[in-house]
Amino acid sequence: MRKTIKDKKFRYYVLSLALIDLVTCMTLIPAEMLKHQQYFNVAGSVWCKIKCFSNVFAAAAASYCLVLVAIDRYMLTCRPVVFCKVQSISHGLAWRLCLSMLVLAVLTSLPSSILCGITSDVLRLNKGQTIFVNLCEIEPHFEYGISRYVYRISLFILQLTIFVIMIVLYARIGLEVWTAERIRAAQTVELTALNHHLHSHERLPYPGAFA
Repeated sequence: MRKTIKDKKFRYYVLSLALIDLVTCMTLIPAEMLKHQQYFNVAGSVWCKIKCFSNVFAAAAASYCLVLVAIDRYMLTCRPVVFCKVQSISHGLAWRLCLSMLVLAVLTSLPSSILCGITSDVLRLNKGQTIFVNLCEIEPHFEYGISRYVYRISLFILQLTIFVIMIVLYARIGLEVWTAERIRAAQTVELTALNHHLHSHERLPYPGAFA
C-alpha cells in the first residue's frame, strides 16, 4: 500500500499544499499577531512589504494548488483514459506543475509588496491630544492612484475564476460518481434477480422424475 501511494503523482500536490500550510502557520500567523500588537507603530517598510507579500502568496499558492488537486481528481474520475496515458510522465509533470504554481504565486504576490508601505497619520483624541501613528497599509504615492484598484480587482477576478473552476470540476466529479453508483446499484439488482431465478430453476424437479 505504501508503495502504491508513493508512486502516484497526487502526493506532489498534497505535499505542496502541506508545505504551504506549514510555512503559513510558522511565519504568517506570528507575523499577523505581531502586526496587530504593533498596529499603530509599524517599525520598518521592509517588514511591511514582506508581510503584504506573504499574505497574498499564502492565499494564491494554496488556491493554485487546490486547483491542481481538482484537475487531477477530475482527470482520474471523468477522463480515466487520458489519465492513464499521462501516468508514465506523471512524476515529471507533477513537480513541474507544482513549480509553475509556486512561480505563478510569486508573480501574483509581487505587486502587493510594491503597493504596500508605511502610511503616517495623526489621530486626534477628544481631549485635544494627538498621536502620530505608522500604519502598514499603502504607499503614500499609490494611495490615490488607479494601480491599487486594478490590482485588487484583478485579484478578485482571479479568485472568483478559481472558485468557479473548482465548483464545476467537483460538480462533474460528483455527477460521475453518482451515475456510477446508480449503474452499480442497477447491476446489483439485476444480478440478484438472475441468481434468484437460477436457484428457483435448480430446485424444480426434472421432467419424469416421478414417472
